[in-house]
Amino acid sequence: MFKVLHALGEAAPMTVHDLPGWAGRAFDEIVAHLEAVRLHYWRVLEAPDAGPDDRELYASKIAVLMSADRTEGELPPADLLVLVSHMTTAWSSTSRDLLAADGSDPTAVERRAAHRAALVEAVRRLCPPAALAEAAEPGNT
Repeated sequence: MFKVLHALGEAAPMTVHDLPGWAGRAFDEIVAHLEAVRLHYWRVLEAPDAGPDDRELYASKIAVLMSADRTEGELPPADLLVLVSHMTTAWSSTSRDLLAADGSDPTAVERRAAHRAALVEAVRRLCPPAALAEAAEPGNT
């Protein structure tokens, strides 16, 4: 179980200068490996004390975010990580009824791509300027 969960994180490494791109890559990995999301939510909801202590894993991600130039008023790195991480899993943890409520087919590749683009844009708007330095470069999202 823990190999599956850690493989998901390793497949989409976080970079400080492209948090929106990371969110898009993480979304791609999550959609491709829904079993990891199921295991993650099971562990969070049913067995929070099961398995290894992941504080070091999360601390390393927070350290990446803290390495950026920070300005007053930005979200604290831990809160930013919580928000962006959950935004990347929102599609896979949302009811099909809600995903289809606008009349679209949530299983259509085009619809998933549109959601991915909306996710990347939402994270871009949420991010501090330092996290966007490389995001504008072609090929980073």
